[in-house]
Amino acid sequence: MKYLTGYITFCKNNGNSDSTIKIRLGEIRRIFNIAIREGVASQELYPFSSGKEDGKIRIPKTSPTKTDQYLPLDSMKKLANTPMQNHVLERTRHLFLFSYYCRGMNWKDMALLTKSSFFPLVVIDENTKETREVTMMEYRRSKTKGEFLIQVTPNIQKELDWFSENTALFEDYALPIISVKVAPEKLDMYIAKIRQRFNLSLREVAKILEFPESQLKISSYTARHSFAMTLQNLDKPVEVISQALGHQSVETTKHYLAKFSTTKMAEETDIDLS
Repeated sequence: MKYLTGYITFCKNNGNSDSTIKIRLGEIRRIFNIAIREGVASQELYPFSSGKEDGKIRIPKTSPTKTDQYLPLDSMKKLANTPMQNHVLERTRHLFLFSYYCRGMNWKDMALLTKSSFFPLVVIDENTKETREVTMMEYRRSKTKGEFLIQVTPNIQKELDWFSENTALFEDYALPIISVKVAPEKLDMYIAKIRQRFNLSLREVAKILEFPESQLKISSYTARHSFAMTLQNLDKPVEVISQALGHQSVETTKHYLAKFSTTKMAEETDIDLS
């Protein structure tokens, strides 16, 4: 069991998320079960807990939670094409769309995004083979601490322009989330409090749009889930979805999508909601 414990430590030290570690442990457990059935491993050496307090390694069960919901494409189109009369709700709608177009960007990452996060880059067009300049957005994900790079598509730029023209941006921040000077030790709490207000406003938007009951309790997390499910329903390759979400393995993406499913990077993930 010490080797398995060491493996878990190794995964954590290499930045693997808890969900990725759960998936890998599940795969090891399946292999161990097969080995026991085929007589090449001993039950006495089985390192996984049977559910009792036996001191062995327990793999937490993963089940859908209140945040495990998404907006289907028709609801996303309705949200994208129905302006709100109230300015606060309209700002909420645009923040949600920005997250969605940025592959479900985390709320905290959005809050900390600054104008210096954007920079020009010369790339070669895969179709014409000609060079052209694009705008890139780079940031460090608060969840995994990994660097994330996104090309600013027309949809993303449209949202940035809206914020620039219709909201008061504080200091160097790119989005209207942080609006006052906050001490570093209080920043996380401040961002969380603003997120709570955002979620309440977002649910008011859902009511105005007359979403069905199952889609009324949406939150900032819903943008990421909606983005992933849109790509899956558009039959995008799982490898594309995995890279777009910043997952460390395709298996993590398959597990992620399985929670919701019942039924060239910038081009693949630039979704048209018109």
